Amino acid sequence: MSPLKETGSPELTELDPRGDVVFVVGSAAGEDTPARSFRACSRTMARVSPVFDRMLNGKFTEAKPAASGSGDAAADWVVQLRDDKPDAFALFASIAHAQYRCVPRSLTIDKFYDLTVLTHYYDATPMLTPWLQGWISGIGEVPDVGSEGLLMPKLLWISWELGHKQLFESTARRMVMECQGSMIGEDAGLEELSMPPDIIERINAIRSQTIQSIMDVFRDLYEKLVTVDEGPRWCLHASYMGPHRCESMILGSMTFCLTRAGLWPIPETSDVDDSVVMLYSTLMNLVIHDIGRPGEKGGVDHSECNPRAFLMGQIKDILAEVPSPGLQVYLRCQTPESRTMPGRDPPPDVLLSSPAPAASRTSPLEPEVGIQCEGYNVVLRWDTGIASRGRLTGAPTPADAPPAKRRRTTLSSRSSSGEHPSEKDSDPKPAAPPGREKGRSRELFPRQIPLALPPNPEPSPQHSEPSQAGSPWPGQTEEDRHLYEQSTHLYVSSPANPSSLFEEYYLRGLHLFRKQLESYDGTVNVGVIPNPLMKLFQSAPWSVHLELMTTVYGLGGSLHGSAILDNPDACFPLELMAVMDMPTFVRGRSTMTLGIWHRLRQAQESRHEKAEGGIEVITSLPRSLLDIFSSIQDESSEDALLSWPGELGEIPQIHLWEAYRFAGALTGRRLRRGLGLSSLAPSTELLVGRLVAAIDALCDTRTRPEYDHLLTTNSLLYPYVAARLEVATLQRRPSWMEVLRRAVDICQPYGRSANACNIAEMLDEAWKAGDDDYDIDEHARRRNVEIALF
Repeated sequence: MSPLKETGSPELTELDPRGDVVFVVGSAAGEDTPARSFRACSRTMARVSPVFDRMLNGKFTEAKPAASGSGDAAADWVVQLRDDKPDAFALFASIAHAQYRCVPRSLTIDKFYDLTVLTHYYDATPMLTPWLQGWISGIGEVPDVGSEGLLMPKLLWISWELGHKQLFESTARRMVMECQGSMIGEDAGLEELSMPPDIIERINAIRSQTIQSIMDVFRDLYEKLVTVDEGPRWCLHASYMGPHRCESMILGSMTFCLTRAGLWPIPETSDVDDSVVMLYSTLMNLVIHDIGRPGEKGGVDHSECNPRAFLMGQIKDILAEVPSPGLQVYLRCQTPESRTMPGRDPPPDVLLSSPAPAASRTSPLEPEVGIQCEGYNVVLRWDTGIASRGRLTGAPTPADAPPAKRRRTTLSSRSSSGEHPSEKDSDPKPAAPPGREKGRSRELFPRQIPLALPPNPEPSPQHSEPSQAGSPWPGQTEEDRHLYEQSTHLYVSSPANPSSLFEEYYLRGLHLFRKQLESYDGTVNVGVIPNPLMKLFQSAPWSVHLELMTTVYGLGGSLHGSAILDNPDACFPLELMAVMDMPTFVRGRSTMTLGIWHRLRQAQESRHEKAEGGIEVITSLPRSLLDIFSSIQDESSEDALLSWPGELGEIPQIHLWEAYRFAGALTGRRLRRGLGLSSLAPSTELLVGRLVAAIDALCDTRTRPEYDHLLTTNSLLYPYVAARLEVATLQRRPSWMEVLRRAVDICQPYGRSANACNIAEMLDEAWKAGDDDYDIDEHARRRNVEIALF
């Protein structure tokens, strides 16, 4: 065989020095990357790829040339693969020839994409199995340079080709939330990419529908604000033929803010280039003014007419209901026609007689499920192989299907059967609003995006294995661990500089929480607890989910004889739910309490399990003290708190318990305001003084090294809020106010959370107004938030 040393021949790589064929890959003319030549073994290439098998051993131009005469030597066997990328082919052929030293431990998304496009075309994706786990886990660790904002579309293709359903769904979801502008058209840059059929259209349609729904919220409000007397008006204090000062103030403020944001006049969806996440961030920062509270001359309170809380609630509801763009497309893509690789035409006979797609899409990263897919006569299974349209060992024979050309269907030439209704021709676009450019070229996604994300776990009880020994929670599963990680992301999110993935994790965690409740098997799954708990740090309303958990777990009535209590692992999650339900521990709830703690303690007492002492781990409070807090709305609770004997503990803990005692007494008085106090009851000023002293003493202990291991000051929020609400007393004692400000500055680890910011705003509002009767529950409900104080 000739070594191919002719002048101008591409660089030769010896994959097999005894190889009988030379592949010339790429085109040296008109391409940025020059062509390369590879000497390889034809039998090796035929073994790893049925396409190469037919190409090299069939009656095609790529087959081995025969000798011209009986005594003549055979001509050099050279196969031209001008449409393949040399680097991807080099890695593909190195794996085929067992040149494992040439296989990298990690791949950029660009290289991973090129490789899977190549292996899909040659029906050889299963050979990548040994390296997939490492490559998938390393996504995002290797920087992609010059990707031109196409990382997520390429990652979408990779996950589809490898059969990684979770990664496919999460990537499609991210594209919905983070795509900037339309993904259809020349500006998008997706025309030449290999994509699963119809997925880009569906993602673009869902993005458009989401933005349309968000903009419709403001359109509807605008219509209400300009209503004169022909229908119900927005102002709560409006009267027929009355003034419109309230609506005019709100309308002017809203249009000013939207104009500054480049969203006025309210644009059509096609004119919004921002991503859903960017649009959400912009709208959440809108400040809408109202007439406000009456002044000294009297009047009515128009602060309740402010629509901001209503608008933000509507937007959050819209985002919570955004459908998954990936699942249905993913399942539909298992048909033989849709699994045909786009890109270019192989030799005609290969198209006509190549093996039909395998009936088994498998992945080493997925649990087994059974799904009947259209176009097949067998059940698809997820097992241990790799998703490919090729034949897998042991795979059932698929139903016969008409052969499909291996040509890519471009985005502009999709069949009408897969077209989404919103993608059809519409009226000409209106003029762009001020400050917006039309027709400009832009990247769909930022070039540098964090892609090393935990996949979106789907609850699967039959495949959920208990965690290893040493797990922080008994019975914790892998799905629970992912949920906990997502909840922790919410826990540490800063509202001053929120992560762009905040909404993604928020909705993903809520979705999984609901799924795990649906898979209820008679036991309390501790994995559903962290996500709702951490939601409270974002001030998200939680009561409805707590009621749902109470219903699902059968905690609504008496717990005497309940089977849940037979499980020793249920103690922690049940107590945690009871703490979250404790009256006044979460402000702004529509229902003060569901009575979980009281029923739980009664059931434990009936089983002779009730302990007089013991510390509850979430609040760091004695259970005997929590028993009193569970009925804080009762008149007898104040005497019980003031006469509580206490329990033994560390010095910081004792200070904390004292603070909670007096805070509980003050909070109970506010709940029963108007009923009067006994002549023997201590004055409010005395209780506030002792409360401030306990808080000050607790803060001083944090500088002592022997108490470094304690996190007692983390629980200061409840007593701090109770003291701050006593506005009249603090105005008479300004030094106490300074003590409280110092305490919250040095002892509040959650000071930048949305929960803490809402609390600070309401407390400052009460202080500036000098309102000693400030109802924090009512004001929290007006803001559509629930405030966690434990």
